[in-house]
Amino acid sequence: MSQIKATLILFVMCCVPALSQNPGAARQEVIEQKFRAFDYDAVIELANQSLLHADDYVPEILFQIYEMKAVAHYSKMEMTQALNCFLAILKIDPEHDLDPVKHSPKIISFYDEIKLNFKHSQESEGKAEIQPPVKPDTVIVYRTD
Repeated sequence: MSQIKATLILFVMCCVPALSQNPGAARQEVIEQKFRAFDYDAVIELANQSLLHADDYVPEILFQIYEMKAVAHYSKMEMTQALNCFLAILKIDPEHDLDPVKHSPKIISFYDEIKLNFKHSQESEGKAEIQPPVKPDTVIVYRTD
């Protein structure tokens, strides 16, 4: 009888934590490692694969994946793709804000402008198409002397 109890306790200790873990959390951790290493191509690739299984994620992890993917696109100057990632977040939660500790002021500004346009388009029944904000960092002046 005590051997059955010991086996049952061992089973519960080994299997229950594995069952309670979110299946998407492990994938999100790999994406985050690539993100911290500035491997933006890998972030985008892994995020695309992971988002095929978006139902596996709780909203918080889904937001993190979309945010990392958006920042990766933004860093590669792929503004339309960054816009689409941020719009995906806003479609899930129109009040979602980016963490200013995790994101640069430029990305926060980009996101806030998208969020504002998203709210305006929602108010006008979604008829207006949202375009990515254009904010050049550098101005090149050519002189013809």
